[in-house]
Amino acid sequence: MPNEPVILRPFERQWEAEDGVLLTGRGWDLKVPRGMPREPDWDDWDRMGVTVVKISGESHHSRDLKHPDFAPGQPVLLMPAPENEFDPDAIKVVSWDGTRQAGWVPRRDTPDVRRAFASGHPVYVMALFEWCRDDNRRTSVKLLVARDGAVDGLPELPEHPPLGTMPAPRVLDPPSTTRRVRSPGRQDS
Repeated sequence: MPNEPVILRPFERQWEAEDGVLLTGRGWDLKVPRGMPREPDWDDWDRMGVTVVKISGESHHSRDLKHPDFAPGQPVLLMPAPENEFDPDAIKVVSWDGTRQAGWVPRRDTPDVRRAFASGHPVYVMALFEWCRDDNRRTSVKLLVARDGAVDGLPELPEHPPLGTMPAPRVLDPPSTTRRVRSPGRQDS
């Protein structure tokens, strides 16, 4: 892992989709530390303790996806779903209070997400980026899964509970204390 953490910086972009609809993307962009390739590959991101996931299945959860609980910067829960008939290793993406589901971690990304939780480090998960149509309706979200100390510039986030030991969704309350994710050995200014 490099000496410097990945840095989050605000980002917004607009473009016209093929069907003529104006799309807006907003949230955070990741800036890699000095000494890393300008365009790191997925293994580089994994070594840095960062996993970025574009959720899937959001069209089946569009009503919940519109909720402010999935806006960039909001903490979200990742919950194993062994009852999923299509994939017993599936992971649901739900609001912090467990009452809304935005979609799923794509099957190709579940090993990276599980590896982050198996690292033994605290893990933080938040909505990183959103795409909205011209009517400001959120259509998709990217998540950031980050090990403690891997990212500088995160909003205050509660530590995510371990994947395999999550309490029932409606019983879980956000922790009463939150902390800023900082690089080990760095001082807050």
